[in-house]
Amino acid sequence: MSITRLNAALEGRYRIESELGEGGMATVYLAEDIKHERTRGVSRAGFVACNRASTGRFLGGTPD
Repeated sequence: MSITRLNAALEGRYRIESELGEGGMATVYLAEDIKHERTRGVSRAGFVACNRASTGRFLGGTPD
């Protein structure tokens, strides 16, 4: 997925700046957390890793 598409999907929450690395399960991006005004690492799980059992722990995000 391109950075442009990720930015569109995450609009208002994160702004992806660059790709940091890629592994067997996910790609990690450098992003700005717009709400909390700080830099974050954001991972995007690959197709194989995306299922209800494995993604539940990622739904929490940053506490308000």
